[in-house]
Formats: sequence, C-alpha cells, structure tokens
Amino acid sequence: MARKRQRNPNLQGVLVLDKPAGITSHDGVAAIRTAMRLGKVGHGGTLDPFATGVLPLMLNSATRIATLLTGDDKVYEGVARLGVTTDSMDPTGTVTDESPVDGIDEAAILSALAAFRGEIEQIPPMYSAAKVGGERLYKLARKNVEVERKPKQVTIHELELLSVDLPRFTFRVHCSSGTYVRALVDDAGRALGCGGHLESLVRTRSGSFRLEDSVELDRILQASDRFRDHERDHPPLEDGRRWRWPHVEASAWWADEIGAALRPLPDALGLATVPLGPDALAELRSGRPIRAGALPEPPAFEAGQTLLAVLPDGRTAAIVRSQCRSDLVNRMPPGTPVLQIVRGLNP
Repeated sequence: MARKRQRNPNLQGVLVLDKPAGITSHDGVAAIRTAMRLGKVGHGGTLDPFATGVLPLMLNSATRIATLLTGDDKVYEGVARLGVTTDSMDPTGTVTDESPVDGIDEAAILSALAAFRGEIEQIPPMYSAAKVGGERLYKLARKNVEVERKPKQVTIHELELLSVDLPRFTFRVHCSSGTYVRALVDDAGRALGCGGHLESLVRTRSGSFRLEDSVELDRILQASDRFRDHERDHPPLEDGRRWRWPHVEASAWWADEIGAALRPLPDALGLATVPLGPDALAELRSGRPIRAGALPEPPAFEAGQTLLAVLPDGRTAAIVRSQCRSDLVNRMPPGTPVLQIVRGLNP
C-alpha cells in the first residue's frame, strides 16, 4: 500500500503570493493548499481574475487572524481604457458603449481624477462579490438581473496619473480596503464624457505586504516538485498515526525555498512576542488566562498591550492582551491573570 503523503500542519504564517492573471483568488488558494500540502489556507482580500499582484495567504492556523489583515489599505497600478465602456467595468465584460476621445488631454484627465481623492462614495458594481438580499451581485448579473445597491464610503488616500497615451492612461491609487478600482475608472470615464473601463490592474501592496517580496505561483509549483524529491530521498518516520521528519522540518524547508515571501505571524502582524513555557502553555491550551507564576521572566510589555504568545518551536499559539506591566508580573499574587487570551490559534 502506498504511503500517505505527509501534510505540513506546523507550517504557519502569511505567504505573499503574486497572483497571476486568469485565475480567481480561490483558485490561488486551492493551488497553494495542494502544492504545499496544507490543511487550511485563507486569503486576505480578493483580486479579480484579470488582476495580478499581492494576495496575502494565511497558512494553517494563521487563517484565524484573516480578519486582522483584510481591512488593510491597498495600493494598485492600473491602465484605464477611455472611450469603451463594458458592463463589468473591466476587459472581461461585454462592450456596452463606445465614444470618441477627441478633445481629452492630460489636463482633462488630471482634473477628472482630482474629484475622486479623499472620502468618496461608490456604488458596488453588479459584477462584484458584494451581497444584496443574501445573494452575490455577480450571480445576479449573470442572470441579467440588476438590483439597487447602497453606496459605500471609501477613502482614496492618493490618486496619481503616471502616464497618458490616449486612449489609455496609467495611474497609481492608494485606497482603503473595499475600494472598487473598476468603479473608480468607470466614474472617471463618465466625468470625462467618453466612458471607459479598467483594462489591467496590479496590486503592488496590501498592508505591509509588498509585490517585491512576493513569490510567483509557478515558483511554488516548481518547489513542490523539489519537495517531492526531497521526501523521496528522506522518507519520514512513522510515529503512530502521524509522520515526522527525522532530518528536516517541512516548515524550515519551505521557509528556505520561499524566503521573504513567507512571513511569520509576529512579523506579519507587527506585534511583540511572549515565549510560553510549559506552565503557561498548559493554561493557554485549557482556555484559561495565563496567570502570575507561569511567566518567570516575561519580556518587556505595557498594560493593555496586544502580544503574540509563541511556542518553543516559533509558532504563534494565541493573540493575548497584557493585564499589567511586565515588571509587575512577578509581584502579583499567585493565580492573578496577567495575559488574557484574545484569540487562540490552536496550532
């Protein structure tokens, strides 16, 4: 009987993927989960199939912090095509109108873009994942059903015109989470009187995750083949129902292969860490606050500070909040809670 392939349950962190065009964010998640043999993978902000760039992926127990990352600001670079309007506001849709771009110049484009800086309201496109009445808008759009949508407020921190080569112009936008760049281009086209659509889009940053630190999907797939070769040359030892590596931890192997694209949670979240000894770990796993006496030599922290409780192997076990300053921990009566669990990660 063939031996079951080992999964990588201890691989934890945020993988900064450079999503290629032509696949959905869900497709990217599925490909990484299979290639890296992960139990769970989540993403931090959907990218349309035609768009490319930064797609943060939370691996295994890191999926429990997804909500802490999806609200981050985003930075995009895109190309707008003036004079052609589509029903999806992007190149995948059906052309609904065409207009000449005569008389439009760089000054006119700059003037139109200026109106969309700061706090603005956007109406979610029909071809979007937003829900109305419990149903995704894109599913209604595919049935040729259009419904009324409530406008939502977003913030355009920066909107820069990079170049003009009519009927196209290239731009960079730094915006709040939830901004529809397609709608931004559609509105700008309407303001110019000729219409337009978003022809291409690259997400260059999501929160602290940058395109220059990302890894391409093809590189992951190639590394998966090397991992299979490594597995063949270094067969794991059977230990009851689990497999373990006798020489190299799978998580360390992938970290060496991917480098800066695999971010440990303390780095990804920008939070200080508190190492857990056996007593503190036992309390955390029982669901109780970590009490005085379980942290014999805690690192420096302030009262009310959010921290990451980490295991001896470096994985994050929980997000915790301190109840007092670290220099007071050892003065507390035994049994006094000093670290309250905000969110357990069940690593």
